[in-house]
Amino acid sequence: MLGRAEVPILPSDTPDTLAARVLVEEHRLYPRALADYALTMIDPRTRVRQTALAMPETEERVSHGQPTFFVAGKQFAQVRDDHHGDGLYVVCVRTGGADEQAMLIDLDPATYSRPAYLGPSGWVGVNLAGDVDWANVDEKIARSWELAAPRRLLEAGGR
Repeated sequence: MLGRAEVPILPSDTPDTLAARVLVEEHRLYPRALADYALTMIDPRTRVRQTALAMPETEERVSHGQPTFFVAGKQFAQVRDDHHGDGLYVVCVRTGGADEQAMLIDLDPATYSRPAYLGPSGWVGVNLAGDVDWANVDEKIARSWELAAPRRLLEAGGR
């Protein structure tokens, strides 16, 4: 299923009036469903790049051979593909600290991992392989940006 909309059946409905209301909802739903589906066809690295660069004052640089995203000189996301032979394809993002990191990994170890080098600082790797929950990935990138962004950007409205 690519999308869903509710169309109530009214007591006064005829097959034609109900079909007309369903058609209106289909026309509203179709562009959004198509756009959501198209995003799943994009290479994960490109999708992460689009999300990260949509955050204010973000820049991309290669760090340790990996696409890495910074705000005001502070790193907030890094895409890793088989980093040092770990076999993982992840985007590493900041969390609120070790407690949040542990909670995420315990809650869903298929999605979250403790990345090398960044893990001791409370970062998590979010799995980009397989059936990815892009709304979750986008939210984790945005929250990571907020954790790294300077106060002036947050006070100006943030993301």
